[in-house]
Amino acid sequence: MVRYRSCFTRAKRFALRGAACLGLLFAWPAQADPGAVALVVGGTSYTGLPSLPACARSATDIAGALTALGFETNLLIDAPNQNLAVAAAAMSRRLAANPGPSIVYVCGYAAGVEARAYLLPVNANPFKPADVAEQAFPVTTLLDAIAQGGKMPAVLALDLMARPGDQAPFAVDALTPAKVSPGLGIIAARSPIAPGNAPTVFGQKLLDAVAVRVVRSDGLVSNMDEGLWGTDATVELQRQPSLPGYLAGAPKIPGAMTAPSAPARVVLPDETRMTEQDRREVQNALSRIGLYKGPVTGRFDEATRSAINVFQIKLGAPMTGRLTGAQATELVAADR
Repeated sequence: MVRYRSCFTRAKRFALRGAACLGLLFAWPAQADPGAVALVVGGTSYTGLPSLPACARSATDIAGALTALGFETNLLIDAPNQNLAVAAAAMSRRLAANPGPSIVYVCGYAAGVEARAYLLPVNANPFKPADVAEQAFPVTTLLDAIAQGGKMPAVLALDLMARPGDQAPFAVDALTPAKVSPGLGIIAARSPIAPGNAPTVFGQKLLDAVAVRVVRSDGLVSNMDEGLWGTDATVELQRQPSLPGYLAGAPKIPGAMTAPSAPARVVLPDETRMTEQDRREVQNALSRIGLYKGPVTGRFDEATRSAINVFQIKLGAPMTGRLTGAQATELVAADR
């Protein structure tokens, strides 16, 4: 069993707090991106295994919280394998057609066979390794679905239970070297079978983590990891996204995002092909929306790069300080 512990340095923690404070400079709703999508799965009534009412409660509550944040949420309770496959395929198509932030939460029994992690279906009774590999649902199918969102921020949250007497690891650590999207963070934990229908420890921590105005993929993973220390749940895998971003509550610049949309008057290329006049257009646009106070020189100095970074935060794009053609075109059309 491999335990991946969060190892944020003080500088990284200050950077995260700085990003959150930057958001306070703007007005934003506690809403996810319009393209945000979530898949929430809870297994309860298993064949030959103790029931998990806490998973149904966790999944239902989390689905409600994500829907309230603006996620297009698909909730599955006691879904057989074919339904899980259909839901994963639907999510894959949805993200491919309209990339956006995504969250997948699964609560139920799991097992590991030959370094592969599987979710046990409620309508099967796999006890031998061969049964698991043949009847269970591979977690990598969920990774493939999330990957269709490209570089958009995403989190896979696995709230897993072991079958009674099963001490074998879930093999979720094998997901770390798997080919995953750069925006994806993963948090997976082994939870004890909880009595009653209260949310699982993991489920409650996830509810707490999304019950805030700003939800970032990196912050969600680290908050879950730290919140589970000292509880009955054991973190099996914590993987931070290499390209973190906002799942909900991204800062929105007043005026630029609230003004009625209109066709762009100017179509600009990416920075490498911009003329001096193009760069002046960019600086003028940054000035119009209140992000740039310097002179319009046609040269991108440090102040211009900082303003571009803030504009990219507004877009939910990586903060590179360098504009793509699409970003530059959207920028010069803003507030006109």
